[in-house]
Amino acid sequence: MVINKWGAAAILLTGVLLTGCADESADDSSAQADEINPLEETVAAQEQDIKELEERLAALQETADSLELDLKYTKEEAALYREQLQSLTATLNESELAEFAKSQWTYGLTVNGEAVPANGQVELDGSTAKVTVVQKQAPFTVLPPEVFGKGKISGNFHEHVVETSQEPDDMIMTDGTVNSGVTYVFSDVPEGEELTVSLSEELKERTGLESAQLRISAGGE
Repeated sequence: MVINKWGAAAILLTGVLLTGCADESADDSSAQADEINPLEETVAAQEQDIKELEERLAALQETADSLELDLKYTKEEAALYREQLQSLTATLNESELAEFAKSQWTYGLTVNGEAVPANGQVELDGSTAKVTVVQKQAPFTVLPPEVFGKGKISGNFHEHVVETSQEPDDMIMTDGTVNSGVTYVFSDVPEGEELTVSLSEELKERTGLESAQLRISAGGE
């Protein structure tokens, strides 16, 4: 068979076109593969995140269950102790109940945050004295309210600071559910002189002091 030059040209052109189509098809397939791979990686990463979150949730749930069980046992134990204490206090006479009620209220006395020694003698580093009386009550009690209330100091506790040799510059009251306090601020105690603070006999006894008078001396700067 004889193929003229036009036929040969047509065959050559057809081959070139077919080759180009094949190359374009291969490029499209490669592009699609490139698009799919990042998507698969994203899905895999999200699945891993979900798995880790589920593990953390399971651990938190286990901890919560354990705490709930501990709380249940603690409540049961507290209820048992309360019942036993109520049974015990029921056997106390009036005097013993009064002493027990007093033990539910404690009192402290400090100067500039330091506990006052039993002899009531305090030496200042500077010229400022902050005299604080603190009243603390038990957060829980098995005593009836009328008996429990009799355990605290008579009247208002801050009234048991009966006299001071120098007028305080400020008086700061704090009142909490369990702790209450009053602070008398003396901002300029003269060097070489004594500031005296007189307490009631009742406050003296409740704070365990040997003297009902504090003698506070300024040592200067």
